[in-house]
Amino acid sequence: MSEQATQRSLDLFRAGFFCAESVLLAIAERRGIQSDLIPRIATGFCSGISRTGGLCGAVSGAIMGINLVAGRNSPSESVELSGSLA
Repeated sequence: MSEQATQRSLDLFRAGFFCAESVLLAIAERRGIQSDLIPRIATGFCSGISRTGGLCGAVSGAIMGINLVAGRNSPSESVELSGSLA
């Protein structure tokens, strides 16, 4: 993640968003992607997947952000690109 996206994530977190929401929002903004669904789709990943203390929300948000950019649109597409960006 770029230094600018990292700083934006921190700013969003300090403004009240949780880790997954903050990271996904920052990545989306850097890529010029806007949707009312962001940060909503990340909310369930906050505080370690639904506040269970599981996988860190920042990691979940980053994975969602990577796949927002490199994810596939159809079953015929490869999943290799999204894994190579991690």
